[in-house]
Amino acid sequence: MSDEPGVLDWQTIHPYVAAVILQCTAVDPTIAFEALRKQLAVPGRGRSGREVRVLATSQDVEFEGGVDQLTGFVRQQRDRPAWASEGSAFEDTVHRLTIALRRRKLVAVHCDDSSQRRLQRWLDKPPKPQFTRIPPRVLEGALHRGDAKSLWTRGVHRPRTTKADTKSTGGLRLQDTVNPAADGTYTVGAARSELPKDPNRLVLNGIVGSSLAESSTWFKASSDFPSFVAAVVELLDLIEDELVNGSGDEVFRHFAREVFSLDDVKGAYEIRVVPPDELPPHTPQEVCEAADLLQDAVLDLTGDSVSPRFLLDAGLNGSAGGQLKGKPIPDVQGFTLDIGFHGDPTHLGPVRQVLDALDAGESLLSVYYSSGHTIVNGRIWEERPRDFAFPNWSFEDFFDYAIDQEKPLFKGSQDIHDNTAAHGDRSLFAWVVNRYQNGWLTCDDGPGEIADFLHISPEGTLSLIHVKAANSRAPSRRVAVAPFEVVVSQALKNLVFTERRRLLRALSPPRVSRPACWDLGVRTASRTEFLEALEILDSTSPIRIVIVQPHVSKQIHDRARGRTGGATTEDRLRLRLLDELLNSARSTVTEVATDLTVVGSLI
Repeated sequence: MSDEPGVLDWQTIHPYVAAVILQCTAVDPTIAFEALRKQLAVPGRGRSGREVRVLATSQDVEFEGGVDQLTGFVRQQRDRPAWASEGSAFEDTVHRLTIALRRRKLVAVHCDDSSQRRLQRWLDKPPKPQFTRIPPRVLEGALHRGDAKSLWTRGVHRPRTTKADTKSTGGLRLQDTVNPAADGTYTVGAARSELPKDPNRLVLNGIVGSSLAESSTWFKASSDFPSFVAAVVELLDLIEDELVNGSGDEVFRHFAREVFSLDDVKGAYEIRVVPPDELPPHTPQEVCEAADLLQDAVLDLTGDSVSPRFLLDAGLNGSAGGQLKGKPIPDVQGFTLDIGFHGDPTHLGPVRQVLDALDAGESLLSVYYSSGHTIVNGRIWEERPRDFAFPNWSFEDFFDYAIDQEKPLFKGSQDIHDNTAAHGDRSLFAWVVNRYQNGWLTCDDGPGEIADFLHISPEGTLSLIHVKAANSRAPSRRVAVAPFEVVVSQALKNLVFTERRRLLRALSPPRVSRPACWDLGVRTASRTEFLEALEILDSTSPIRIVIVQPHVSKQIHDRARGRTGGATTEDRLRLRLLDELLNSARSTVTEVATDLTVVGSLI
């Protein structure tokens, strides 16, 4: 067999659409791309030290769709299996494909795990090449504005037994599952999201994933090489548009925020390593092996109270064999953990293995500081403050209604049902009847009530509506938490009735002989039609918890939020407490129901 590599025939391959995306910083990207090609063409060596052989390289070929440069080659790697000892007769033969494609200033590199790891190290190793990774916020904006289907997050909070270090979640739209109070201590490492529809994209439609720190992306298998190229070009166009025209807004805004200075970072007290089984898909094999070794390594950290430096007692098999020193140093992409020997180790071999694994698996490491900072994936994070705005206010028109009157002014339960929305009733109960005329509505007011009202829309959404009067109808009323505490508590207490069969049993028989009911806004004699509509619902039907409490007006809310002038410190602090109450309630609601909405008044 000739030692000269053959020719890679583009028409015989259909790669999986996955690539590391880089931005070229050179004046002449053509020359920089050639330097990248030479780096990618380095054969490398296998596990047992055998040199990897290049079997085929590409010929220059014209591709439509704006591809400026294209290169590729195939490596053949022969190596003993990971489970075989040195000298074993068993041998694996694997062929690795590498492709690099440039479109203007952006480059996509498709390669195997080990080649990708070498590429990542080349990007960080001085002298720095004329390529940088795509900033995580740009990848978020380009690829994750649609419904997030999977999220891999890592905690930047102080490690404790009552809170997970990492989380892997999946769902229909994970943005709606985020709890600002609880998730503000996590940072997104990788995500899969469904791209919004766009008729200009012919191939790249569906769910796209990315590993934000490594600037890597993945999509799905291609049917042929032109389809692979078309998908990658559309991917590069999305990222280029975000680089040029993006708003810079955070997509995953409730997660931990990044800081860019070491000035306040001090007091390292712990180093943690992500376990192998919690790594996101497409993690390079070399990184997985480093995670395996570091799980059993000794890593005892001693921090510096006035700087981000730290010392590590390191070793294997339960004993330290020497000491390492580490510190974060500024980098083009953020920060790099510079870890090396501190003095002469007593047992060089194990300490060298640990150091090599720390180097190979730097993306696995989290260093925690008493200053409230955490270094993860070469970036410094600070926990989000918990004062996030409650997102589900609905400000409605209560003109002609008395917002400080909850129900008709009668004492007996039956009298209240009989007179709700009757002539002259201006209570909030009457407002609910007027507002929910589309569908089936029943009042459940009385001792042991499930909610003040229950409503089923024609589309099949069940709403449990809890009503509480405002403390004042004066336009000058202020933000207050107390008017919400009782009604929020009642709403949470009755979440058990979101289970349909339990709800059916609780509503039959009714609390009064003639419960107030309406069908399409017309009063009916009984709950029969409501219960028939409830019987039709199933476990897929949306359930909403609605709190009608018009004490907070839109004007009061916006002023306290700082959107208009005139807010007092007291108003801002009160709204912060109210946000915390409502966000906490929403977190509980969304465990069993679709969502929580709070109705305030327009004026």
